Amino acid sequence: MDNRSLNIPDPQILLHYFHDAGGFYHHHRVLLFRVSQGTWVLLSPDLELEVVDLTTRRHRIGGRHAPLPDDIADECYIFDELPKAELERQRRLAKTMGAILGDAESVDVESIGWYGADPSSKKFGEALPNDLVGDIVALGQHGVVQWDDNFEFVREMGSSEVEKFREEKKDSLGDARLLGDHRDAQGKRHMTLQDALTLMSQEKFDDWSFSGPRATKEYLTSIRDGPGDLLSYHTGWVRASGVAPNSAISHEHKNLIETLRLGFSKDQLDLSNLCSFENICRRLVVLEIAASRNPSAPDFTGLDVVTEAPISQHGQAQVSTVTSWVTERLKERAQIQKQSRLFKEEFGKTKKAGYGEEEDQTGTKNKWRRKKKQDKDAGGAAGSAGASMDQFQDRRRHGDPFPLNLDEVTGRAVDGGVFEPQRARWIGDSLNRLALRDMNSFSSPILLSARQPTVVQDFVMDRIVDSLLLHGDKPVDVTAESALADLQAAEISYDGTPNNLANYDPGKLKVLRSRVQPKRITKFLPPEPAKLVEHYESQIISPEHENHDSFSPYWDPQLRFDKAKRLDFILRLHRSGLVSLRKSPKSFIGAFFVKKKTPDAIRMVLDCRGTNQLHQPPPTTRLGSARGYADLDLSDEPLESGWGIEADVNDAFYNFSIPELTHYFAFNHPMTASEWTKVGINGDSVYDPQLRQMTPTDPDEILFPCVEAVPMGWSWALFLCNEAVLNICRSNAPWVDGIFREKKVAPQMRDFKTSIGVYVDNITVIGRSKDDVELRAQSIAEAFRAADIPITWTQHEPVKSLESVGCALDFERKTLHNKPKRIWKFHLATRAILRRDKVKGKLLQIWAGHFTSLCALTPWGLSCLQDLYRFIEVAKVKRMKLWPSVRREIKVASAVVWMTWRDLAAPFSKVVEVDDSSSSGYALVSCEPGVERIRTATKVHEKWRFIAMPECLKAAAVSCDSKAFEEKLLELLGPVASDKKELAKPVTSAGLTTEYGRMVLDSMQEGSWLRISKDGTGANVQVLVQQNRSIF
Repeated sequence: MDNRSLNIPDPQILLHYFHDAGGFYHHHRVLLFRVSQGTWVLLSPDLELEVVDLTTRRHRIGGRHAPLPDDIADECYIFDELPKAELERQRRLAKTMGAILGDAESVDVESIGWYGADPSSKKFGEALPNDLVGDIVALGQHGVVQWDDNFEFVREMGSSEVEKFREEKKDSLGDARLLGDHRDAQGKRHMTLQDALTLMSQEKFDDWSFSGPRATKEYLTSIRDGPGDLLSYHTGWVRASGVAPNSAISHEHKNLIETLRLGFSKDQLDLSNLCSFENICRRLVVLEIAASRNPSAPDFTGLDVVTEAPISQHGQAQVSTVTSWVTERLKERAQIQKQSRLFKEEFGKTKKAGYGEEEDQTGTKNKWRRKKKQDKDAGGAAGSAGASMDQFQDRRRHGDPFPLNLDEVTGRAVDGGVFEPQRARWIGDSLNRLALRDMNSFSSPILLSARQPTVVQDFVMDRIVDSLLLHGDKPVDVTAESALADLQAAEISYDGTPNNLANYDPGKLKVLRSRVQPKRITKFLPPEPAKLVEHYESQIISPEHENHDSFSPYWDPQLRFDKAKRLDFILRLHRSGLVSLRKSPKSFIGAFFVKKKTPDAIRMVLDCRGTNQLHQPPPTTRLGSARGYADLDLSDEPLESGWGIEADVNDAFYNFSIPELTHYFAFNHPMTASEWTKVGINGDSVYDPQLRQMTPTDPDEILFPCVEAVPMGWSWALFLCNEAVLNICRSNAPWVDGIFREKKVAPQMRDFKTSIGVYVDNITVIGRSKDDVELRAQSIAEAFRAADIPITWTQHEPVKSLESVGCALDFERKTLHNKPKRIWKFHLATRAILRRDKVKGKLLQIWAGHFTSLCALTPWGLSCLQDLYRFIEVAKVKRMKLWPSVRREIKVASAVVWMTWRDLAAPFSKVVEVDDSSSSGYALVSCEPGVERIRTATKVHEKWRFIAMPECLKAAAVSCDSKAFEEKLLELLGPVASDKKELAKPVTSAGLTTEYGRMVLDSMQEGSWLRISKDGTGANVQVLVQQNRSIF
């Protein structure tokens, strides 16, 4: 017991009881109400009220939550505790008692009753009927009682307290938008679609934002009764609808479906009672209706009629009844369009004569032809006079950056202490040529200007000098010939001998010294990639894999011809956890080795070309490449803002395995089960991919060694490994991260505490605060420790400047540039190429690949190449004399490569200009929309919307086979049957089966310009196919 008085505002005393038989001579009392002078209503520890005249009783005054006097502490009879609710009740009783005994005004005696106390119940705040009071199972002022067939929590309180109680609990009222807190066996929030629909109760809201029937619950019910889960539904819909998997509508559909899944599975919301998710479902309905009209070019015609509600109403849910408001809205719109057309036809002919016409309505002769002739005569005279003063007057205007004064830019480089300042002259010369010559022909000598530089030219020349200073001095260990040799070493071909081939040496192979123990990759993948692996028969294995011919992989010569050494190599891989046995291999792979940067190490390469022929192309891998960091906007960031740290995943690919596909990565080294057991590999049982479990073997049964880990040479390895590493990074996040991905909007530091970029085995973390970056790095390290995957941090703590994925990100300078050594090696290798009279097309192909990579931060640098591509195609592996045009292009590329860096603090232009032209004219408009609107518009790049031509069409186009092209095109346009193995039922658009969707479709009956075909996808596709036949 705590020997202190109560922590309450009421006065407290210790009342002397000299005759107490138990030896407690001082009793604790709380003074609740004064009856008269010196007379109080007191509360005892037994919760009894008494009236005492304190002027006649011995007592001691106590403080609030004060220690008891030491001399009487053992003689005090005090309160154990006094709940707040009980104190309030006793105060009311004391007030009533005092009013009765004293001369105070009479008071209304407050009624005490039991009231509903559960904020989530409909009985909350209601008084319990008197006939149920006797059934309460009470504990103090709280209790439970069966009330209208439900068990309700109740509380005893005064009638005046009810409103106050309701006000206190208003923030915890039962919310129809919540499903509760449901967790799986691991304690993580999780709900299945079946469980969520069971708990959903579609409530009626007076302020609901949508008209017409509600779509959410019906849409989800259709999916539950079909494929059963949202991810399978999306995959099946893409196939059945005929839309391209990489199309915009497919991506939007997938993202909205994932939003629905997260809504009930993780957030555990009652989606049927949320306007935001009603809008999402209606958007899904719109997408599916548009796709059903024309899969290759979804037709949204007329589907914007219903969007005039606060949220789009023409969603996809199909409704059986037609609501009158939709019909009336369609009629109104059609009537408005008709009247607008009639107005233009009636009054369009009475407009004024256009600019340049002979006469306007007033009869005044138009004088523009005379004015044009006068201006021409005046301009000709001025032009001839100006030519004698400066032959470049017609080429130079105020603000024009070109031509640059080459002597001036070289002098600035010398003054700035630039190493090899003549490079500044080469850059200026190349920029002049690119700017002042049509189609990069370089057919005329370069123009020079001796005028004083303008402000714009000052900026350009300073930029040139800054570019050279940024990359520093030439590395002492690099020469032109060594750089070219390194460039040529990248030429690797399985059909020939790689230039950087290394001899097999187990002492130099790092993976043999590690104990990686591959883990099943599906444990680390996000839901959608994990589904692809789980359903590998339909998602990864090619339907035509049985028709492919056998393939002979490339092997290291030592291992190919020395069986004993090959067996030793396999046993070493097994001891490292990378090899296991299988009964029936599907394809064979080979192993060879290449040199690494250091001479004491080699890298193992697995030739999986045969396996890749049996598998479908993987999804596009969205890496966190350097191009994503180029979209960082640091213009508003303070100087102290910006920190980063970088890590590498050790043996990233070898940490993951797919046991179901291991038999596709077999070494052609068969031995019996007993022989494998003798050499140290247990052959008594092996994994059966069909049964997905271990099965026993016979001693004489032939077994093959297979690579258990995900091989780097496999076409799917890059995608799966990148997704797994990124998912592990996000698994232990203390907050929501921004994610850098190719062709995705770059996260900005103003929007996220930290952002992550994953480039397969490379992890980069950046953020505004050093503490945030350090905390996020610790959480990533913990996530990888939990996954039992080792990582190595390049820095011990966050830094202001770091190098990652081939580029250097400097938060102090607010710049992003390629690593200086990369630029120098490319520049020196280019010098070595220019010294040669003849060059192989293959070498220039590698050179162009390096230049393209260096221009990832500044893609406009690629504009200096044109004839080079044609030369590569003509020369191929032959050594040919460099064309003069190609030599000039290589020189220009070698100069502008120094400019391939980004100023991340560069301000946005205030003026936006849009222009277009045709054979009959041109137009240019400009405006100042504000920085925020410009910043928003620049988040998405125009080129992201372009997609690659399917391989089947590309092959037909290259072979100039119009018939094959037509057949493949029609095949792509036709509806795709759903995979019966994957889905138990045919996948149909869930939105087309809902009441809301039917309402929208019924509003487009015969005679309406919004009418959609009743035959569905197939009929529309057939019409499209018939129209496309005319192309050929």
